[in-house]
Amino acid sequence: MASQDPQIMFVFPGQGSQYVGMGSDLRQDFPVARRLYEQANDIVGYDLVKLCLEGPEEELRLTRHTQRFETALRLVQKRGEFMGTYGAGEMLAFPLHLDNVQPLAEKHYCVVAARNLPDQTVVGGLGEDLDQLTADAHAHFPRKRPTRLKTEGAFHTFYMITAARHYRPVLDAATMSAPTIRVLSNYTGAYHDSNPAAIKTGLFFQLFHPVRWIDNLETAFHAGITTIVEFGGGLGSGPNPEDKRPNLEGMIKKALRGSDFSAHYHPAINSQTLRETAEALRS
Repeated sequence: MASQDPQIMFVFPGQGSQYVGMGSDLRQDFPVARRLYEQANDIVGYDLVKLCLEGPEEELRLTRHTQRFETALRLVQKRGEFMGTYGAGEMLAFPLHLDNVQPLAEKHYCVVAARNLPDQTVVGGLGEDLDQLTADAHAHFPRKRPTRLKTEGAFHTFYMITAARHYRPVLDAATMSAPTIRVLSNYTGAYHDSNPAAIKTGLFFQLFHPVRWIDNLETAFHAGITTIVEFGGGLGSGPNPEDKRPNLEGMIKKALRGSDFSAHYHPAINSQTLRETAEALRS
């Protein structure tokens, strides 16, 4: 997060926002994007460009690929690898408040994995447990239909503890400096401590604790954020980057409507919206 005037927050959608062909227009239009992709190829040790541009989609969805410079990229690569290898379960998003979902989830050995909005809660568990939870929730809230998420496991739940134990030595060995900008932690919902050791413990616990996305937004609003820029990913059935729409726009605007704060939102998910956002920020 930048501390300049205006106060700008950069946000990135998570796993599930990827699609075959993402970044193709950026590589074509911006030399710096081509260089970064090539650098990423060298770091991760496989053709990331080919995977992003050509797929196949089932390979692109794997956690080891979707969770990706230098130290940061290697950390994210190993994190995704361990989550995909040692994790289990699936995820389900409910259009319900935490207080409505949590008691039902725990009846079926499922737990809250993320709180995105006051009325949007993500739950993780084994597939068969989520099926039973879905039926139970339908009996209580027949008009609130959940959505299965495209993930390899029940991320941010106890099903990721083994992955976290394998990840800790990688974190311990990583060279990390204090950040020069403020970075939000979705483990605490507040800003990361500037101490690298504290950042590492936060990244460790984040693997098997719920994502506090709505708390992140509220922290940013209280800090005086005036502009929010979303990078990466995209929704929509069209095959090309220009066919996509932002993943987080609706969620961010809904959070703003339910608060006493205001902020300008800009997407930068393809060449066109990147140029439009740059022009808006310049003006």
